[in-house]
Amino acid sequence: MTIALTFLLLTTLTWPAGGAAGSELKGPPARKPTVTTATSAEAISSVEDLIRQGRMSGDPGYFRLALRAAERLPDTESVTALALRIESLRNLHRFGEAEILGRQLQAYSPRAEHHVLLADVLTERGKLADAAAIYQSAMAQKPGALVYGRAARLRYLCGDLPGAVRFNQRAVRATHPEDLEMRGWLLTEGSTYARAAGDHQASLALGHAAVAASRSVHSRWNLVQAYEAAGRFNLAVTQLNELVRDYPMPDALAALARLLDRLGRPEEAAPVRSRLHQLGSRIDPRGFARYLLESGSDPARAAELIDAELKQRRDPQTLRLRAEAHAALGEPALATAARLEAASACPTESEILRLSARADDF
Repeated sequence: MTIALTFLLLTTLTWPAGGAAGSELKGPPARKPTVTTATSAEAISSVEDLIRQGRMSGDPGYFRLALRAAERLPDTESVTALALRIESLRNLHRFGEAEILGRQLQAYSPRAEHHVLLADVLTERGKLADAAAIYQSAMAQKPGALVYGRAARLRYLCGDLPGAVRFNQRAVRATHPEDLEMRGWLLTEGSTYARAAGDHQASLALGHAAVAASRSVHSRWNLVQAYEAAGRFNLAVTQLNELVRDYPMPDALAALARLLDRLGRPEEAAPVRSRLHQLGSRIDPRGFARYLLESGSDPARAAELIDAELKQRRDPQTLRLRAEAHAALGEPALATAARLEAASACPTESEILRLSARADDF
């Protein structure tokens, strides 16, 4: 276990359980948001609860309900209502609309967390240098778990694993003991980084801690991945059967079918694959495209799904997947172009190094 990841593991497990300039997008003329009044507090709380349930379950239906409710809030022009609409749109993968509203919110709200919302959307849109500048500004204004965790994720997306680990350590230390959702998300991310570094012991320990803090669909899926990477296939299958009953995400269904085959249970794998083909493109087009490429079953269909996804998000992960599709279709020049676009989306070395200022002073 590396020193950095050992430190991350020790610090997390000892806790109590528990702006970018310019845009080619043109939205409707912005009206300056108002200040939220007490009369709308209950309605706002209801929308926030729907978003929270969506994040926990992975069910996009909650985000659709949240978006409709946010559009009907008593104070529809408040910065809070605008932020809730952006969060709902982001989780529905409607990143273009979310960016338009996010830039309006950035113009009217001084709050760091509102600016981070825009940066999250810009990350998905592939505008990582702009996102990095907002994260840096938010870090100077209101340092804490929220922005440290985002900085860690940005570094991970750009291939800087040591930087991701450092910022994740700092984010966990800054997390409030009672904020279990944030804690669970950060531990899940830490488990992902440990697994990427080949430290399966740390990945499993952090994965278990994440599920103990917050049984979100993402923390549970991460634990499955940690089990599989560590070669504990029967445990992975047990967890997967429970997970896909709650939410049949394509990545999980694909993993379940793959592991059942590996364990010599093809008769159980067949209906799982059938379910995957029925639901995959509707629930998570990018995840289903990844399965189609990894299985070699239909690279042309995978390319179609990824191209549709690229209309909303051009982040490095989606672009790298498009490069894989081009390669599978025998299009090496286009594969190279997609890889170069993914690499160019990341901030330059000088820009990303600014994010690490004082990262080691804890």
